[in-house]
Amino acid sequence: MVLETLNRYYDLLFPFDPAKGEKIARLLLANNAHRVLDAGCAPGSYTLFLAARGFHVTGIDLNPAFIARAEEKGRGQERAKFMVGDIAAFTLPETFAAILCIGNMLPLLPPEKIKTALANFRKHLQPGGFLVLQTVNFELFLATGSFPFPEKKIDEVPLIFRRSYQREGELIRFRIEVVFPSVFSPITT
Repeated sequence: MVLETLNRYYDLLFPFDPAKGEKIARLLLANNAHRVLDAGCAPGSYTLFLAARGFHVTGIDLNPAFIARAEEKGRGQERAKFMVGDIAAFTLPETFAAILCIGNMLPLLPPEKIKTALANFRKHLQPGGFLVLQTVNFELFLATGSFPFPEKKIDEVPLIFRRSYQREGELIRFRIEVVFPSVFSPITT
């Protein structure tokens, strides 16, 4: 149920950040990186932004609903292609000048799968290619034992979205809570 809710409202909960998109585009241009893999592309906002700026971008995500939405949003955009796949296990016949893994995806994977994903990225990078990663400030988390994100209120729905990391012994639990105020029944994982 939470995954379906996130699928439906993802673009509202995690809106595209044009400043981040421009920063990534400048980095790619400065390094002459025109063939890009967006690993964990979600519904494809960054993939499509970069494709519209002339980059050839492949977006991959494990969630078929995200890929379907990305393909729908990108209809007619020839420089973007999308595929359902696991970032730790995909195999493509091509290599890339840059791989993006943004949106704090890697920390949500088990440690062994992170290592496998990074090895897979390396296999798909051209010589001299580079990897762009985005992650939470885990130094803060490790110092405090908790990392609450700011609560997001989406008035169009209406919906309240809460998430946090919590330490439980040697494990870290990622908690998500979705509240529809008109119903008052939170959905939690």
